[in-house]
Parts: sequence; C-alpha cells; structure tokens
Amino acid sequence: MTFFSRTASRRRIVGAVALAATAALMFSGCARDERPVTEAAGDTFTVEHQFGETEVPVDYSRVAVTFVALMDSTVAVGVTPVASPQSFVGFPEYLPVDGSDVVSLGESDSDVDIEAIGAESPDLILMHVDRDAVVSDTQYEALSEIAPTVPIITGEQDPRGVAEQVAVALDKVDEMQAVADEYDAHAAEVREKLAAIPEAALTVSQVRLRPDHVRMMMEETNAGIAMVDLGLTFKEPVEGAELDGGFYETSLELLPEATGDTVFVYSTDEGVLENVESLPIWQLLPAVQNNRVHDVDFETWMRGQGYLALTAVVDEIAAAYGVTG
Repeated sequence: MTFFSRTASRRRIVGAVALAATAALMFSGCARDERPVTEAAGDTFTVEHQFGETEVPVDYSRVAVTFVALMDSTVAVGVTPVASPQSFVGFPEYLPVDGSDVVSLGESDSDVDIEAIGAESPDLILMHVDRDAVVSDTQYEALSEIAPTVPIITGEQDPRGVAEQVAVALDKVDEMQAVADEYDAHAAEVREKLAAIPEAALTVSQVRLRPDHVRMMMEETNAGIAMVDLGLTFKEPVEGAELDGGFYETSLELLPEATGDTVFVYSTDEGVLENVESLPIWQLLPAVQNNRVHDVDFETWMRGQGYLALTAVVDEIAAAYGVTG
C-alpha cells in the first residue's frame, strides 16, 4: 500500500499515488473534486483541494477538526487536535484520547460551534465535506477566516482515503504510510490465524438495526473493509436487494434469510438492539441458534474512518473467533 513520496530538498513536492483500495482516484493536481495534495516551500506548504488551495504553516501546533472521525487519522500520526466535536460521554473507546484534553465543539458533527473553534486560536482546521459539496453550502469561508482550512472528503465509506487526505493536509505522509503498514501487517497476521478456524470460513453479516428497518452493511463499508481484509465471506444479499452506499435495507421478517452464519450487530438508536434481540423473529436467525452473534461498538464499526478504527474492528473480530493478533 503506497501513499505519497516526498523529495529531500527544501522545496518539497508531495505527489499523489493512490492507495490500492482507491487506485481509480488518481490525483491530477487540478480537478475540482480531487483530494488534497501538497507542495511546500519556505514557512508554509500549499494544500490543493476541491475548493482551491490553502497555505498551511509548516510549524502548525494547534489543529481543530469538525468531525470526530477525523480524530482517528490525526491522532494516528501523532497530532492531537485542540478542538473537536464529541458526545457527552467523550470520544469513542478506540481513540486513545482523553476527552478532557480536547475542547468540545458540540455533540453534533453537523452543527459545529464556530465561535468555540475561534476561541482556541487554531493554526490549522480540517473540515469534513461531501465530494460534491460547493463552497457556498459549507462553512469553509467562515472557518478560513479563523485559520487555514483544508476540506477532507468523508462519508464515502473509505477509511483509507480519509487517512490519505489527512496525511497530506498535515504533511505527514511518511508517518501515515507507517501506520498503514502496521495495520496491514496486523490484519495479515489475524487473517492467517482465522484461516485455520473452520468457523471463520462460514458466511458473515454486519447488521445495523434501526427503529423501523434493518441495514445489511456489506463489504464496501468502513468495517466491511476490515472484514474483507481478514478474509471473511459475506452472506449474499437477498433476492431483489438494492445496494446503496455499501448497504441494503431489509425488514425484520427477512432477517433469518438475510443473515449469515455469524452476525456482527450494532445500533445507533438507544434501546433498539435490546428490543430486537428479544423478539421471536431474532431467535430464528441461524447465528442466534448457533451462538454466533456478536454485539459490537457502532462508533467503531459504523462511524470510524481511519486506521485506528480499522484496527479496533480487526481486534473485535479476532476476539469473536477466539484468536489474538
């Protein structure tokens, strides 16, 4: 897995070489919707992104992020933001960060407290955007008045791509490459151990329970990527299912047919998991009848978008099958 290369001269050019999982998204250096690439000289480096370009100080020390998932990739390369959204219980468990050390920008990623960001006097802001976003529909201009701001494309079920973008924005491509290599080695080790376990050869499902329906999260999702890295085989979608963004929706009544031999399940809605698991239909799942259902952390499996979350998913899967990495 290859990130970007960097020359040793004073004027550094960080060119783009896509990750294996995103090889089709090569960076040309001028397209409006491209991910960040950097060029550095003097006391700043220039990050080119979908809204234009941003001059970032080489010696930045106070980074703010507008999306909890961006904490993953910043922390992974040794940068702990001074401000970030976080829930009332703090950050997800997979993040090795004490919430009391980071100023909260509110509990919602979609309603960030801009005044709170300004009060922390950041010298770099990483903001989350959709690929098709335009400047006028975002807070980019308001944030740029506070500090140099780099938009990071999120929400595409692409944790490696998010990590790649953050690495460029922080000018820490080499450091992120080391993080990626460590994850790949860990996943390969666990995959080898799982290959010796017959149960791990059975089909799996990743299930997100909602109050009124069920989402079958497939291979091309944040956690699904880790599951594929471990060599797990997903249960095929039910007949007539329409995949949208890496998942398809179904009903509780179809769960016995839709789920695989082993189920990893979570919910973002309070009480839903406990309620569904108490229903008669749940007891008809083959995975339930064979004691192969594992409740997992939704923050890690659904919202995590980086190598720390991927590693945590790998570890939860390894524990489910009784192996250690």
